[in-house]
Amino acid sequence: MLKIPFSILLIFIISSLNHFYSQNIDSLVTKLNAIPDDTNKVLLLNKISNYYISRGSPNKSLTYLDTQFELSTTLNYKKGKYFALINYGNVYTNTGNIDKGLEYFHEAITCLKSGINAKDQINMAVIYANIANTYGKKMDIANGLKYYIFAVHILEKLPNDNTTFITKIHQNMAILYEQNRDYKKALEYNKKSIAIFLKNKDTLNLAGVYPNLGSTYYKLKNYPKAIETYKKALYFAKRSKRISSVSSINVGLGLVYQDLKQYDLALKHHQEAYKIAKQNGLKEYMSSSLSNIGVDYHGLKQYELALKYLQESQEIAKELENLYLIKTNYQCISEVYESMNLDAKALEALKKSSEVNDSMFNDKNAKKINELSIKYETEKKEKKIAILHADNLKKQKDKIILKNNLEKKNSLIIGTLISAILLLITTILLYNRRRLILKNQHQKEINYQRENNTKAIVQAQEKEQTRIAKELHDSVGTYLSTLKINLQLYENEVTKNKQQEFFQSLKLIDKISNELRNIMRNLSNETLNTLGLESALIDIIQEINTLGITKVDYHNVGLNTRLEENIEHNLFRISQELLTNCIKHAKATQATLQLIENDNDITLIFEDNGIGLKELNTTESPTPEGMGLKNIRNRVEFLHGKIHIDTSPINGTTYIIEIPKNGAEVLTT
Repeated sequence: MLKIPFSILLIFIISSLNHFYSQNIDSLVTKLNAIPDDTNKVLLLNKISNYYISRGSPNKSLTYLDTQFELSTTLNYKKGKYFALINYGNVYTNTGNIDKGLEYFHEAITCLKSGINAKDQINMAVIYANIANTYGKKMDIANGLKYYIFAVHILEKLPNDNTTFITKIHQNMAILYEQNRDYKKALEYNKKSIAIFLKNKDTLNLAGVYPNLGSTYYKLKNYPKAIETYKKALYFAKRSKRISSVSSINVGLGLVYQDLKQYDLALKHHQEAYKIAKQNGLKEYMSSSLSNIGVDYHGLKQYELALKYLQESQEIAKELENLYLIKTNYQCISEVYESMNLDAKALEALKKSSEVNDSMFNDKNAKKINELSIKYETEKKEKKIAILHADNLKKQKDKIILKNNLEKKNSLIIGTLISAILLLITTILLYNRRRLILKNQHQKEINYQRENNTKAIVQAQEKEQTRIAKELHDSVGTYLSTLKINLQLYENEVTKNKQQEFFQSLKLIDKISNELRNIMRNLSNETLNTLGLESALIDIIQEINTLGITKVDYHNVGLNTRLEENIEHNLFRISQELLTNCIKHAKATQATLQLIENDNDITLIFEDNGIGLKELNTTESPTPEGMGLKNIRNRVEFLHGKIHIDTSPINGTTYIIEIPKNGAEVLTT
């Protein structure tokens, strides 16, 4: 699969990336027409260009880039010109003109050194990272790693926190390690990047790194893990509207299905990837998608179509000078000719593939890559040793300070004893005054209790519900148990023709007892009230798993504190309804419940492998919505949330529910 490193874009302050992506692009364009031709307009043009490049639509940014460059030149605004050169480099690199992209990056270095501020090291790190990306696209892995390491060295020396920037570089280094077939290092760097992006709730960068991890699992032939990872990637990519990642993920899923010999599914994903890439002018993704479409048709034994798409891919790959894809295409073409019994043509294509492969992985290049990796890891270890040495020096200094402090304390003991005598006399004099102060505080506490009567009333209402549940248990529950025991005493005296009615009566008592327990649980859920939503969900899921009918998995991402009471209450009721539908109606054997907390909302994702919802099934005649589904919709609507349901008889049902943290109202049940 063709791997495209995530291009690191220059924003004025790197830490403001996430804030910028949340802005509405339409509002930025509208604002552009309302401001004069000054440096502020240059900066706004740069924001708009960055937006389109980061969303995988580089061609849309060119108009704004041209205006930015011309206005910066007119105003002699060197910083704006520098930003434009960086983005020109990204645009031409991402649309296939790699050499032109490199020219712009080197021109940006010249501009930075001569015009703005030679000490602005973070901007230099940005250029090095983009140059490394470009060498990666050319399969020049050694130079790619070299420039990434240059960038990391600069960032690690800066006083401010550049963790996010360094993590993006590690993400791209993982891609190069994978291309160099060092899958162990690729997994290591990808997982480190994901851990940091999850901690920061950075959905945009998660959409970039998850496809890379999926690709590594694919190369290791761990297909279930690859599919699972790609599906997570697709969720984050669609949520962050990262077009290039959606295309890349579809290519990756198609490759997995190719290896599983499911060529129809593979073709569907690769055609979708090509459609997105073509609409956005992403030549590298176009070339990769066309190549894989050719492989799919080969698997379907449609050889002429296979050759057609492989040759179209090869034309673009040669234009981009993508050696990895050129080699792969020759190899695939050879296999198609072999299937057509055209042995001479098959051998010719195979020789060309071997020639390209030799130029990519020669011994000298491999040695250089290994040396760079060892150098980088060694420098990291040396840095850790230096930090430990500094910590030891600090501890020794602290011991000396502690010793001096003890000596000072000893010299103060005598003075403290004298002061204690004086304080004792003062304490006796102030005793009566203290009594008055305590009396006033006691009165204040009485007033405080009066002011909280309303709160006590609310708590009493909750307590009353619990009391009703207990009364039902102690009275009606006891009566039912006694009734059943009394009936069982007469079991041997029941005539044969009345035995069926007798046992039906016993079953009816059991059914009433079960319903009574459910009513008591609905009136008062102690776990939800005491420990919160997560503990209550874990309890109910454990009960379901004990039954052995449906296996339910639970995952929590970022939910570390209690939510507002009404949000917890309604999310619990929604989860109850989903689990009930899954067991009683969907006939599912497996289900997954996930809770994800973001800055502004809570997302509940529920998936099962059941027979789907008849109410929403488009392949059969739809039936009216049941009471359970209506209750779910009503609760989501009441909390001003959104619900999306995807259902089919084959793939089961997926619910995605998003609830805002603010704006929810109290729902009484």
